[in-house]
Amino acid sequence: MDIYKPTDDIFTRRPIVVLLHAGAFVAGDKRDELVSKLATDLAMRGFVVASVNYRLGYLFIPGVYSNLERAMYSAVQDVRASLRFLSHHSSEYGIDPNMFFLGGNSAGGILSLTTAYMDETEVWPSARGSLLRLQADLGCLDCSANNLHGPFTIMGVINMWGAVDNLNIIRLHNQIPVLSIHGDQDKVVPYGYDFPFTNVSPRASAFFSRKIYGSASILNHTRALGLDHTLFTFRGLGHEPHFDDDHNLIDENYRIINHEITTFINHRIFKPMDRIKGPLAINQRDAVTEYRTDALNYPEYFFKCDNCIIIRETGNSARIVWLDGYETYQLKVAAVGPNGQVVTDTLKINPLP
Repeated sequence: MDIYKPTDDIFTRRPIVVLLHAGAFVAGDKRDELVSKLATDLAMRGFVVASVNYRLGYLFIPGVYSNLERAMYSAVQDVRASLRFLSHHSSEYGIDPNMFFLGGNSAGGILSLTTAYMDETEVWPSARGSLLRLQADLGCLDCSANNLHGPFTIMGVINMWGAVDNLNIIRLHNQIPVLSIHGDQDKVVPYGYDFPFTNVSPRASAFFSRKIYGSASILNHTRALGLDHTLFTFRGLGHEPHFDDDHNLIDENYRIINHEITTFINHRIFKPMDRIKGPLAINQRDAVTEYRTDALNYPEYFFKCDNCIIIRETGNSARIVWLDGYETYQLKVAAVGPNGQVVTDTLKINPLP
């Protein structure tokens, strides 16, 4: 795994985000472009991030879905081993074992959901081996890769255009919140219930896989159970909505993904920062305006504004003089939470005629 941390860190129990790459369980790496960028940005916002590799590869045989199941199961074992390892070394990495978030894109999303929700009673029979196919028993969920026993708590799952092959692994007692991000025109991993890779050939896909439940189907299931599940849909977009057709990063779509993830994580650690309070429209005859936020669970606040002068900044409030002659103004506030993570808010302010 690769570990991303804030530099010169003084916090000893930060939340950790474990990210898993894409690649259909046959390819991919922990330095996946999206994963690396998210990991860097999350570390800059005060999280520890681990980007984890897992075992890849299986034999493609038409009609033998069990080969894919065994590859997925081995990957789940590897991810669980990484969580135990990180918990065991929590002091070394400055993380809180009770604040794990698990996420990934595409196959990484599938793996995140399966790791968080599957228990020993739900393991695929194919993982137990087959004399007929000369396949060994892969062992229990925590019986591979290391012998560590570090306890951990998964506080949330970040499912980026992933799916599950069995909705029933998500049950009422699995009170783990989920954030799903998915394009509703995804033909690689379906948004609803369908075969994967229908962009290549629905007929060929049916030979090698089963229908799976994408984010929209998972949302319907979790709503029926009353579980905490947020779905952000990229309307009209397909797989990997952060890239254009030439595989160039779409900055706005990436910004949305980043914002949804950081908001989801922060809101499950402590109370969200109250919106900045103060005038939304200003008259240039007003000499000074004051803005503040009433949240009390953030030890530090920092204010910044466009087209203005901050004349005094005290704790969670700031007094500001707005400069004349501009059409729009912005006030930005950043707060450092008790675990070291950073949250931000922006207030748009309009001049009165």
